[in-house]
Amino acid sequence: MPAVKRNLFVRRPPAGRAQRPRPVVALCSRMPSIADATLKLAAKGELDAVLALLDRDPQLLDAQSGGHGRTLLWEAANKGRLPLVEALLARGADADLAGRYRHETFVLCKPLAVATRSRKHDCTALLAPRTTDDVYTAAFLGELDAVRDHLERDASLLDAPQAADSVWAVTPLHHAVAGGHVALVEALLAAGARVAGHDALLLEMTRGERALVERLLDAGADPATARATWAVDLEDGLRERLFAAGC
Repeated sequence: MPAVKRNLFVRRPPAGRAQRPRPVVALCSRMPSIADATLKLAAKGELDAVLALLDRDPQLLDAQSGGHGRTLLWEAANKGRLPLVEALLARGADADLAGRYRHETFVLCKPLAVATRSRKHDCTALLAPRTTDDVYTAAFLGELDAVRDHLERDASLLDAPQAADSVWAVTPLHHAVAGGHVALVEALLAAGARVAGHDALLLEMTRGERALVERLLDAGADPATARATWAVDLEDGLRERLFAAGC
């Protein structure tokens, strides 16, 4: 593995230094819930149908799907439905509400992140000035310089759990792994990002991508926590390494 400069990021405070815990906020605690059938209209770009629903019930604008946080704007951005994205933003939709499809992203992502990931460039350009910059979005998108800037301003973010996620205690490292960004994962690990206690989820988030699995194992991830459901798809050498640990 190529050497990584250990000064790419500010290292986290020494172990003895007290750090204020960050609250984990339950998803949808601030917003009404929304039915999947309604969200599917946004995913399909059904502009007239969505606007008609909002005319009848304006609270649906920022309503989130139970457990996964998806909004009308999130669904429209994910599928690149530009006219609907424009209309929702014009009505004041919150571009900072994060959501996910677990099998696609694992982590909670803002509409900007899923639009960028899906290469919906027109939507990305529209959402960017309306989205608050944060370390998790930067990590998911592999923006090493932006992540470094966040950590230089607040070193405690290195292992800080994403407050919006009530399901998993995910950190910038999880977002970098979920986004598939090997160089950023290396840099975060070199800066001291914590792997212990996150082994199973981090390894699952790799989807068996060899480079990511190897970086995590080298950083101390316990291979015994790996899921055999994806381990069998790995190249022989790495699969043997995992199975030797009892996967």
